[in-house]
Amino acid sequence: MGRTKIVKMPATEKKKTTLRAKSTDKSSKKTGSKFIGKSTGLSVSDFQNKTIAGNKRDRLTDKVIAKLWRDEFPKAKSYTEKDVAGVRSSFNKGKHSNDTPAKSILEYDQDGNPIKKEKTSSDPPKRGSKKPTKKNVSKSALRKKKIQEEDEEEEEEESNSTDDDEEE
Repeated sequence: MGRTKIVKMPATEKKKTTLRAKSTDKSSKKTGSKFIGKSTGLSVSDFQNKTIAGNKRDRLTDKVIAKLWRDEFPKAKSYTEKDVAGVRSSFNKGKHSNDTPAKSILEYDQDGNPIKKEKTSSDPPKRGSKKPTKKNVSKSALRKKKIQEEDEEEEEEESNSTDDDEEE
């Protein structure tokens, strides 16, 4: 038997790829920098964080803050009081490009007084046990209880029968 010969295939030419520069139009911009503030030059989230954090001192209503945001970013969405409340909530949780503040930022009324709202827990409701926990009861205790119930039934029957005798 002869050995099989391994034949090498001739090398094929590799296609030369030319490196193209990535377009710097929209893909390189980071999120939140689409709109730049008219007077501050800040991004939307940075300006929102600044106004929310500064509101501890300024004590502005959500309506006024929404107007500030609309004036600073006229080409962005038309911000409302609900938007301000949502941003404040995210800010207080540390989920709006910020660290969690030591004290939560509150909402203020027209007089600058904090508005106290009922605390709505974001935690799921605590589960109460659906069934009462089963107590470990000894057999002797069960027997005693059963005997006691039987005795009570007998006493009732006797008292009922004596009542019947008296009526006759």
